Amino acid sequence: MSPLLILDGVNAYYGPIQALHDIVLEVLPGEIVAVIGANGAGKTTLLRSISGVVAPRGGDVRFEGRSIGGLPAEQIVRMGISQVPERRELFGTMTVRENLELGTYHRRRGLTRDALAQELKRVWDLFPILRARDKQAAGTLSGGEQQMLAIARGLMAQPKVLLLDEPSLGLAPLLVQEILRIVGVLRDMGRTVLLVEQNANGALQVADRVYLMEVGRIVQTGTAQELMKDSRIRRAYLGQRVAPPLNLRVSARAAAANAPAETKRGGRSKPAPTKRAATRSRKEHPTMIRQDGGSTPSFTLPDDYFHRRTGYTRGELEALQDAALPRAFAYALESSPFYSHKFEAAGLAAGSIRGLHDLSRLPFTRAEEIRPSPTQAQTSERLVAVGRDATSLIHTSSGTTGSPLIFAYTGRDVMHWAANAATVFWINGFRKSDTILGLLPFGEFTGGGGLYLGMITLGAAYLPISMGAGVTDKALAHLQGKIKMDGHEVAIDPLLHANGLLCLASFLPRLWEMLDESGLRAEDLSLAKIGAGAEPSSDAVRLRIAERFGVWPRDNYGLGEFFGPGVAGECEVGGGLHVLSDAFIAEVIDPETGEPTPQGQMGELVLTGLEKEALPLFRYRTGDRVMALPQACPCGSAHTWISRVPGRIDVDDMLIPGGVVIHRTYLENILLNVDGSGAEYVATVADHPTRKGLRRLHIAIEGDTTANVAETIQRRIQIEYNHTPVVTVLPPGTLPRSYGKAKRILSSEDYRALIE
Repeated sequence: MSPLLILDGVNAYYGPIQALHDIVLEVLPGEIVAVIGANGAGKTTLLRSISGVVAPRGGDVRFEGRSIGGLPAEQIVRMGISQVPERRELFGTMTVRENLELGTYHRRRGLTRDALAQELKRVWDLFPILRARDKQAAGTLSGGEQQMLAIARGLMAQPKVLLLDEPSLGLAPLLVQEILRIVGVLRDMGRTVLLVEQNANGALQVADRVYLMEVGRIVQTGTAQELMKDSRIRRAYLGQRVAPPLNLRVSARAAAANAPAETKRGGRSKPAPTKRAATRSRKEHPTMIRQDGGSTPSFTLPDDYFHRRTGYTRGELEALQDAALPRAFAYALESSPFYSHKFEAAGLAAGSIRGLHDLSRLPFTRAEEIRPSPTQAQTSERLVAVGRDATSLIHTSSGTTGSPLIFAYTGRDVMHWAANAATVFWINGFRKSDTILGLLPFGEFTGGGGLYLGMITLGAAYLPISMGAGVTDKALAHLQGKIKMDGHEVAIDPLLHANGLLCLASFLPRLWEMLDESGLRAEDLSLAKIGAGAEPSSDAVRLRIAERFGVWPRDNYGLGEFFGPGVAGECEVGGGLHVLSDAFIAEVIDPETGEPTPQGQMGELVLTGLEKEALPLFRYRTGDRVMALPQACPCGSAHTWISRVPGRIDVDDMLIPGGVVIHRTYLENILLNVDGSGAEYVATVADHPTRKGLRRLHIAIEGDTTANVAETIQRRIQIEYNHTPVVTVLPPGTLPRSYGKAKRILSSEDYRALIE
């Protein structure tokens, strides 16, 4: 079979800058070919060189055997090549039907009304939601609906080759899967597709063959199956750890302790390790619960515990929940003054909750109900289910939104918390062989304590360092294995050399700033694993880390009301969180009606704890916005799979300029996907409306002040939200860095003070 499309040694330039270098690529009829690579690799320029938007300066582009390099774009469309551009580029004020009809513009003279109706029916059959939105303005559609419309408009041109540029960009996980499913359907229909995607994992799911681009060059090609197995692709683009940590320097004595007694090396038998060495190297220990002959048990859990806990089937987890829920209810009814009154008011008595099927009978609990009041009208004594002598640990929330929440723990609570956090780290991919650098505050607030407990219980070597001035220099020393002293580099002790990092999500941008400021390369560090949580983070930030370090940060989720960190974790597949279903029952509800949301729709996360003694909680409305994912995670885990948390349900994490809702993490995805933008930004909504009565969104972002960063951001937000913001680009290093959670959304007064 002859290729339908061939690129032979194509070079392309933007002014004096060469963007493509000797590109060789071919697409066969009926094939899906994916081009993957990092942001800035040249993928979009490649498509533009095919569609005629950019004229190649060397090499040849051939379509159906004819050279098309340098032809006008409109002529290439008439020949049968249609491009669906990045960010859709729809006409926002025109209706869905009008946008679709524009896809036939190049052949309208020979298109009858009946033929147009038939073509509209075909795309409506493929995208039923567009039929329902027929007369709706395109600019009012959701991001996923707009992407469907853009693809449908491209299909209305009846192309022989459809060029798709980043169709999943900025979409929620479920919508990404839906778009990729549609790409697969196009192949089943016999369509030929050239797909450009940063989402390498998704592209490899649907493609027949794949090209990998880096810095304007094709550096690798093969079938999707071949590239999925390639260790370099898995590590750099799929976020999967496939090699041992780079920094593990095993001494001869430690190596001997771990090797078989008769291992031969250099022709000589190596003696068996001494009893002392063998004891020091052993990683498997008794569990925390079992006492062995009266000896003190290890706080570290064996790997078998994590294999068993993460390996439950769905039926086993439901059976555990079914048995645990009545016990937890009976305990709270008897021991908690708060729930004794609340359950009685809801008409519940002893024996009312007999299993998981009775969950909906339990009333919801809100944060306001468990918050002690400044006037002492409600204190912790009403909320806590144990006496003062059984309370072993106390943490609080920050109290930034009023009186702080008080989180009490019994000794058993602490053990459960430690085991849960350790299991989440196991799901993240951390192991006993890792040495982890912890950059988290440890004080009255819950986060640092739970992470500390979890790492110790997992058995990884944990190096907590305090947050504050000089923290980045300390981090570099631990990740590089050496420190600068008096102008010289001095190696640090091997035990202090880390291969992993545990930090706040907002610390991630500091990582590549550290490299820029120090003149180091990613290869100079031993960084192989990253865990980041405690606040929402966009995929754009995570993608930049993956591009720069070849490591995909793993998310962990928790909240103080349920111990703290250790409620859910992101596995190597990425894109979602596994809630520990043997410890928590997770629901996703409509925040307005309280009814369950259909799988695939955003709602509010509701949690019920099954094992906490000091502060039991039932159907607690977390205020966090999530999506219940409709399918099983490819990793095989049966623990409930939900989307990552993009923000809060309430208005604290969203902006409403001119009546348009913009969530912070979605905004961040737009900002950080602009070439030349930095990772540090702040935003606000103006207090005073414009002459048209609109309150404008204002954004200040660090970046390249010589490029058109501001204009690009304005244009993309206008396309996405039909709102034009005021964007100020500041030189790198202008905005202050926070040692705690980043504050991105400011009051208008704080914003003005910062900019001025």
